[in-house]
Amino acid sequence: MQLIQFSLMAPDLASRILKGDIPAQVTRESLVYNWPSSWEEQHKLFE
Repeated sequence: MQLIQFSLMAPDLASRILKGDIPAQVTRESLVYNWPSSWEEQHKLFE
């Protein structure tokens, strides 16, 4: 399940995460368990 979630991650957000540019509200738990499949919803987490 976790692999599927990451394969649906918006590419620009994946790049930001790899660079360490992660907002405080995005935790490891939210990335693994609560990550939305919609790119629009994902981007809202990074606003």
